[in-house]
Amino acid sequence: MTNDSTYLQRRIIVPITADGGTNPVARTVTISIAFDRSATFRGVPGGGWTCDASRNDRITALSCSRLMPAGQGGTFPFKVAGAAPAGTIRITAPEDPRSDNDTVRFSSGSWILPL
Repeated sequence: MTNDSTYLQRRIIVPITADGGTNPVARTVTISIAFDRSATFRGVPGGGWTCDASRNDRITALSCSRLMPAGQGGTFPFKVAGAAPAGTIRITAPEDPRSDNDTVRFSSGSWILPL
């Protein structure tokens, strides 16, 4: 998680690790985020993700999905603005062989102004 160039905006990058398995079929990966308090959604840089919120929407939850080739990991970079955004991120995909590692907490500290 890093401060972005806009005041109070954070860029959060979620790593996605994929298990190649034996089924070489693309799967839809869904990222669900529950924020501890409302934040302003600022977008997903790089594209390819479909989200249930638009830029500048005030949100307490966000869900985004993307079709990913079998065995291919990646990242989900998203931007939110707010006072110290925090919450829970859950990654799901059909036939996930290990659902015990799909959820993680995140939090951010104070926004630091560059001098």
